Amino acid sequence: MINRLIITLTLVIFLIGCPANNSSDYEGFIEEIKENSIVIVPPMTEREGDYPVYEIFLSENTEIDGAKDKLSDLERGDKVKIRIEKAGANKEVAEKILVEN
Repeated sequence: MINRLIITLTLVIFLIGCPANNSSDYEGFIEEIKENSIVIVPPMTEREGDYPVYEIFLSENTEIDGAKDKLSDLERGDKVKIRIEKAGANKEVAEKILVEN
C-alpha cells in the first residue's frame, strides 16, 4: 500500500514538472526582420527605459502559424510567441512562430 502511494506521488510530481507542449520560449513584438532572423522585444507597460532585445534565427524548418503563415507576411509590430528548436551559446533557432492578432 505504501509503495503504491509513493509511486503515485512520484508520478504526480513528475507530471507537474513537465512543461506543456504549447509553451513558448519568447513572447513579444517584432522589432526588426532580417534576412535569416527576427528581433523581438518583450511586451512593455512603459515606453521609457531599457528593455531586452532578442535576436531569434530562422531555419528552413521554422514553422510560422496563426494570423500569418509566411515569413514574407511578418511585419514590425506583430505580436508573436516563439518556441526555440535549439539553443546554442550564441544562437537560438526558432522551431515555431505563432503570430497573434
